[in-house]
Amino acid sequence: MVFVIPDIVKGGNQPTSHRKVAIRACLDELYAAGVEKKDILLLFSNGLHPRATVPEMRTILGEKLFNEFYPSGQITSHDSEAYDYLVDLGYTARNYVIMNKYVFDADIAILIGHTQGNPYGGYSGGYKHCAAGISHWRSISAYHVPQVMHRQDFVPVSTNSEMLHKFDQQGMLMEEKMGKKFFCCDAVLDTKSRQIEINSGWAKEMQTISRKMADKRTYVHWAEKKYDISVTELPEALKRKRHKDSKPHEHKKDYGKDIAQRPEIAALRIEEGHWEGATLWWARRPVRRPLSSPCWRRKRKTTLPSRFPARTLTPF
Repeated sequence: MVFVIPDIVKGGNQPTSHRKVAIRACLDELYAAGVEKKDILLLFSNGLHPRATVPEMRTILGEKLFNEFYPSGQITSHDSEAYDYLVDLGYTARNYVIMNKYVFDADIAILIGHTQGNPYGGYSGGYKHCAAGISHWRSISAYHVPQVMHRQDFVPVSTNSEMLHKFDQQGMLMEEKMGKKFFCCDAVLDTKSRQIEINSGWAKEMQTISRKMADKRTYVHWAEKKYDISVTELPEALKRKRHKDSKPHEHKKDYGKDIAQRPEIAALRIEEGHWEGATLWWARRPVRRPLSSPCWRRKRKTTLPSRFPARTLTPF
């Protein structure tokens, strides 16, 4: 049997993290039912992410679990390019599905997952875990593309999206071809990766229940209709704090236009070609001289540094 475990990207690594607690709880049940330790594999579902390193495995699982399975070679990572360890399942609804062979051949496949908001994929966990974590780039290319991720009806962290439908299609085809269902143990996590709620069972049924709590925790249903929203910066006058006793400069030298006179389009940072400059001075008396004059590119937020030549400084 195989435990499918998320990589280090999310989920927390504290002693009470969901992965550590859930794997141990499942192992206790399996051992009590007669499953032998030699028949268990811990597989990290990294998808197209880098494969888990040994230090990462130790961090995610904790010392006890790691030392229990690593010396005997029972911990590994999914490899989406190792074709000897992949199984071609064919097409479903225009999705080409290739999956991990260890999971395909296992008598029992347990997905230890997290139901967390995903900007494009709705929620992680459930069928998203197997569709993205133990598949091939050809499978992932069915949904990790602009025509799916940037659809007109796209809503972030939604329980109803084209991307979620594709996860379900691929996960259900895996179950059909394997001849067994995934057993999922998913936790809804808070912002510090602590468990709010844990749900276990068949992915198709469990993920719907799990997302109800995740939806409460993540998505604020506040608008009854759509509104146009424009995101702009605060006016410079509001950003700059002035001391209550400070007075405006009455005899300030005029070196050109004041920054407040810049075009509005420059302040919005949506058009190329606008730069902003400043001069940094060495103000320690009796010497006062300019040291550098950096420039900022308004749209790209990049900086072009420059330094004035001096006896102790080298221009760059």
